[in-house]
Amino acid sequence: FGQGFGALPWTASEAQETEAAFRKTHGEAPTHLFLGSEASRDALVEHASRAQFLHLATHGWISAEALASYGDDSAGSARPGALALDSGASILGMAPMLLCGVALAGANLAPDPRQVWVPGVLTAEDVAALDLSGCELAVLSACDTGMGLARAGLGLASLQRALHMAGARYTLTSLWTVPDAPTRNLMRAFYRRLWEEGQSPREALWCAKTELRRARDELGRPLHSPPDWAGWVLTGE
Repeated sequence: FGQGFGALPWTASEAQETEAAFRKTHGEAPTHLFLGSEASRDALVEHASRAQFLHLATHGWISAEALASYGDDSAGSARPGALALDSGASILGMAPMLLCGVALAGANLAPDPRQVWVPGVLTAEDVAALDLSGCELAVLSACDTGMGLARAGLGLASLQRALHMAGARYTLTSLWTVPDAPTRNLMRAFYRRLWEEGQSPREALWCAKTELRRARDELGRPLHSPPDWAGWVLTGE
């Protein structure tokens, strides 16, 4: 992943606004805000089990390599003249939850050859191992977090699925690459309606999308296009 993740200018303010919105409506309920180098894999793993609401504003990623898994029709052995998968690719192909995840602090550092993971990378398999049984809503404010990899006998492996496996009641994820600034605007509208107005998560998301869809500049032109808001999906009870 070395140097693979670019800067996201609006994510820090999005996280700060989200915490402020929570404090405004939940009084003295404890919050934990991690920015920059503090937003590490270790910090998330340590605090996630105590979170009623979990919000990650960062990069999502899904492997560009379409590794085939054992039993897939597309596996190399099923194509005449194709090279068989090596042992590493075979293992990854049979563990598709390792092929998507989110970037945390340190994700652009070179991997330590003595470790089996990049310190700043959290895979869907890592997410599924968290204890989110007390989490009412987990939001992955990042690109492609609702996308996954289909594998024979395993279904669709994605961050969205991993969050539910970990116990989250509701998840909010994206179906494609989402722009930074419009995402901040959508999240601001979503949490205002969820926490200040007491709407259900589904109502809050619908109204937030509608708000972005109807927004106009001083000349009456749309401020946002459908890709800015249409790709957000809520799943859960």
